Amino acid sequence: MKRKVTLRKKQVLAIAVAVIAVIGAIAAWQTWGATTKIAFLNFQVTELGQISKANDNSMIELCEISADDIADLDSYDMVMVQASAFYWRQARRLNPRCRRGEHGSRQNGRLHG
Repeated sequence: MKRKVTLRKKQVLAIAVAVIAVIGAIAAWQTWGATTKIAFLNFQVTELGQISKANDNSMIELCEISADDIADLDSYDMVMVQASAFYWRQARRLNPRCRRGEHGSRQNGRLHG
């Protein structure tokens, strides 16, 4: 009887370890191996179309964002900004979440949070 209990405990332990390993693998994939999200701010539709057409990598996701979505930049791996005729409204400049340093800093042309 004692042998069956020990065997059952080992099976439960093995299943628990397997579940934890699978959850860890999923978390690692989402952190380091998942799709790279690139946001484009203030780009013309024709430029985005050309960039999208040239993208043949399924691991890169291209997203167009507007100036109203500035607060959600943390969800992107990279942000491309075309500043030609880009106007920051007074409310955007005064928003503490959009200030450099609190929301992210620019190093080597990439936004780091």
